Amino acid sequence: MRIRPPVHGWVQLAHTRRKDGTTQAEVLVDFGREDRPDVGARRRLVASINRYLGTEDDPVAPLGTETGPLTVESSWLLGG
Repeated sequence: MRIRPPVHGWVQLAHTRRKDGTTQAEVLVDFGREDRPDVGARRRLVASINRYLGTEDDPVAPLGTETGPLTVESSWLLGG
């Protein structure tokens, strides 16, 4: 009997670029596996965005707090 390893999804922030007439996804930030997220990478991304936007009025809720429903607008598998 052949035992298949479990399939895991990855959470990534990607940007699509056109290269030689075709589009190619370029991973900008890898947040780790769905079942073991890299919280440190998420914190670094938020800190980087806050450096750009500034912290006036601090509109960002602390990480791990619920601020309302989150809606996934689209998703698709890349590679694999």
